[in-house]
Amino acid sequence: MKNEKVLKIGFLGCGAITQLYYSQAIIPLLQAESLCISHLIDPSDERLSLLGKSFPTAIQSTELTDFHCKSIDLAIIASPQRFHYQHALQLLGKGVHVLCEKPLATNYAEASNMILSANDNQRILAVGLFRRFWPITQYIKDLVMGNDLGQPLSFHWVEGGVFNWPAASPSFFQKASSSGGVFADLGAHVLDLLVYWFGSVASFEYFDDAMGGLENNASLQLHFDNGVAGHLRLSRDTPIPNLVRIEFENCTLTFKPGIVGEVNLQFRHSQLTAKALLHPVLSYSQSFAAQLRNVCRAIRGEEALRVPAYEALPSMKLIDNCYGSRRLFEQPWLTPAEWGMAQSLVH
Repeated sequence: MKNEKVLKIGFLGCGAITQLYYSQAIIPLLQAESLCISHLIDPSDERLSLLGKSFPTAIQSTELTDFHCKSIDLAIIASPQRFHYQHALQLLGKGVHVLCEKPLATNYAEASNMILSANDNQRILAVGLFRRFWPITQYIKDLVMGNDLGQPLSFHWVEGGVFNWPAASPSFFQKASSSGGVFADLGAHVLDLLVYWFGSVASFEYFDDAMGGLENNASLQLHFDNGVAGHLRLSRDTPIPNLVRIEFENCTLTFKPGIVGEVNLQFRHSQLTAKALLHPVLSYSQSFAAQLRNVCRAIRGEEALRVPAYEALPSMKLIDNCYGSRRLFEQPWLTPAEWGMAQSLVH
């Protein structure tokens, strides 16, 4: 074993994100990083039983009150978004480190209070923005900070498609469970990277199709203080191309969000086209594992925490501001009367 002290970890929420990613990512780390899964908490006996097959020694419970905080070191919160704030405060207050799935909370104010609680209790609070661990993320950050391709000028980001996530509950589509639709969910990842690369936002225009519910489509025009401008398009119900394009002074860089081990470079003056293969090439699951490894090593004082919760605040504030000034997508198939009714439902 690498370390004498075994870090005990509890999963709070045993739905799709835990079953497909967190649990699979952590299995190869159990021995290598001296970890064990000690607790599984979920209101569904069926989900507990299913995940329990992978972690047969873990204590199972349908209630957070049975989460024996004194016997765990790290809680991974993967419950529906509306519970993140309550769960994190309870756990941090009892001395438990927390890795909370995104979105960190339902709004900026809740997220700020969670960070204050972590500081007051001297506990780690990390946020599950696993895309920060993609090699392409740092590659683009380095290009923006350096001058190899000239200054960044603009971007165009299109991502989404028909929703096919094997959700364990309808919380993705219920206002009682989520602060927003595709923009709060998928947008939490995308906006975090855009802010990480380009810095503070100067202005924006936001459109969606919520009409009193949760949006399935969102469109955002962004202008950053450094002069970079661009467009973001997200969808949960429409087949759209998944492609990111960033224009630099000397080159156009493109990549597909689901294929994060390579980028295409089209040099403007030489007409040279190149494909850059990034190493190490990490799958989604391996990126989750990289974040889990970093959080555990940060708890032990072996590494700096790469994505502390405060890193999510700028993108969360932007999401709040966008929702506060949302405008309705143009929908030319509606009659004037229907359009008027739709607009009345926006706020």
